[in-house]
Amino acid sequence: MRRGVEPLPPGRESIQRLPISILSDWEENELRNGRAAVYAWGLISYADIFGGIHHTHVRLACEGEGLAAGLMHACEEGNTAT
Repeated sequence: MRRGVEPLPPGRESIQRLPISILSDWEENELRNGRAAVYAWGLISYADIFGGIHHTHVRLACEGEGLAAGLMHACEEGNTAT
């Protein structure tokens, strides 16, 4: 399991690059046509300036038109914040 600690002030982005193995022609076709997806999920935990602890569960998918650029989008389920 990959874990990271990174200060993230307001307005700054955090970018994670995830290596994906070489795809077969069939796998790439399924991804491009939206019949399959590459998923990434995780838990973000942070403390606010008042000492409150917060957690965000994240589930993202890369598929279809976003595949060539490696763009991921939030899934309909699996994204919550407390």
